[in-house]
Formats: sequence, structure tokens, C-alpha cells
Amino acid sequence: MLVQTPLGLEERMERWPFKSHSRWASSWLKLSIVKISQNLALLLGVLTASFGLGSRDSHAFVSSVWNYLKQYQFGVDYASTNDSMAVTYDVEGANRSACSSAVDRPGYSTCNVEIRRSTPSSGTGFVLQQAFRRQGNFYFKPDLSLGVRYLTGELTKNEGQKQVSLGLPLKSLSYSLAALVVKPYIQIGITPKSRWPDLLLSLGPAMQVALGQVGVNDEKQYVAMATTSDSYFFGFFEVEIVLVRFGDGAFSLFTSTDNTHGGKGTRFYPKTVDGMDRFYATSKRSIGGGFWGYGLKLILNWP
Repeated sequence: MLVQTPLGLEERMERWPFKSHSRWASSWLKLSIVKISQNLALLLGVLTASFGLGSRDSHAFVSSVWNYLKQYQFGVDYASTNDSMAVTYDVEGANRSACSSAVDRPGYSTCNVEIRRSTPSSGTGFVLQQAFRRQGNFYFKPDLSLGVRYLTGELTKNEGQKQVSLGLPLKSLSYSLAALVVKPYIQIGITPKSRWPDLLLSLGPAMQVALGQVGVNDEKQYVAMATTSDSYFFGFFEVEIVLVRFGDGAFSLFTSTDNTHGGKGTRFYPKTVDGMDRFYATSKRSIGGGFWGYGLKLILNWP
């Protein structure tokens, strides 16, 4: 039994800052990736056997999965990342300064504040990506991207003072969240066989599930939240210019953005603090760099 997987998989292990790259660490990472893939294939084989498949079918299934996993290439990228979180909350009192009347809630106002990093975070990330297979001068492929990221931020001192000066009770707001981001997308491109660079465009929705801690006016709570984009085509957007290909490897420039700001977002904080409640949030991330606004990506001709 041969199993065809309709969607490829690209997993980006989000920006891990490091200062040195040793040959031992690189070899250990490569070996770990291979071992994880082998164990996954073995586990899938055991599961198929558990569901009554014969040894020949089970072996064919495991071989198909392992051959699929072997199509992945290891790589690194270097880029600058901008994260932001838009938060809304309701507060007692109608017609509050810089707020709007709460919908279906007389006597309350809905206020908003945005938290963003004052400076972009730059760093190197690891990439697992399926090898590119040229289809001619034009390219089309559905794919799926999974990302793990760490989100952290807090209301600046100036913004906190601004909230107080407007008569609002919000003095401080902070969060530390571990998030899984899922981005199903289609990739289209112009891929001539001449010396011109390949141009690839990726479009699709974005979904994010996050766990962690949120603090409002120094009262902290552990939370779980999930957000989705309000667009099927522009929740995730990426442009990649492939300058050089060598075997299954490639060197390219890229820029991307993903946002999960569908509607008012998801419940961000569960408690009532100083007359404030119904905290909701949405998030956005932009990735670029100092090379004409693009980051750098190097996919190795390995394994």
C-alpha cells in the first residue's frame, strides 16, 4: 500500500540566537533530524500494523513515509523579526477618552492598545524544507508550514503613563507565550531555466495556538489562546527570490508576514482587574532584513 501525501511540509524552528557554530553541533543536529524522522517512520509502521495491515503493506507504507521524509533539506536563514500584539478590553464607564462604546454592553467602553517591540529582533533560524522540483517556466504547489515561536512583550512606560493620563485603569500589561503557528498555503512562481532568478509567491491563511502567562496591572494568569486570520489568502504572505540553485540546495532572499487578526481576536486574559474585563488579542509578525528589506536563506544540498 503506497500512501501519497498531498501536502508538503516545511517546518521552521524560529530564531534561536547563537554566537558560534561548531562542526560538532552541526553534526549532532543533522543526526538528530535523521533519527527523529526514522523514529517517526517506525512509529507509523507500528500503527499501520496495529490496524491490521499485512507485513508487506506495512513495509510499503513505512518505505513511502521514509522516502517522503528524505526529501527534506536542512538550511539556515538570517532575518529581522517584528512582532506585535493588538489588545482590546472593556472598562466600566461610557464614553471613556480614546475608547468607543462597548457593543451590546451599556455603561461600558471598549479600549485598545498595541504592544510591539521597540526594535526588531535579528537572528539565525534553522529551516527544514522540501527540495524544489522544477515544473517548467511556471510553478504551482500547495504546501503547509508549521512554526514554533516564543512571543514576549510588555506595555512601554510611556504608553502606560498615556493610559493613566486618559483616566484609564490600565497601568501595565505583559505576556510570555509559546505558540504553534499553522499556515496552509499555495505557492506560485516564475521559474525559468535561464539565468534569471526564480520568483516564488506564497499565499494562505494563518492559525496560531499559544500557551503562557499574561499579566495585567501586575496580576498574572496562565492562559491558552487561539487566533486565526480573517482572510483565506492574505493571512500568510511570502515573497522569495532564489538567486542560486546547486543540486537540491539554494540561496535566496525572502520576506514574509503572517497575522491572526480575524474579528476581535481571542480571549487574552480571563479575570476582571480594576474594572477591566473582556480582554481580547490578535497578533502579527513580519520577517525581513537589512538586504533591501529581505532576509537571507541558505538551503543545503543535504541530506
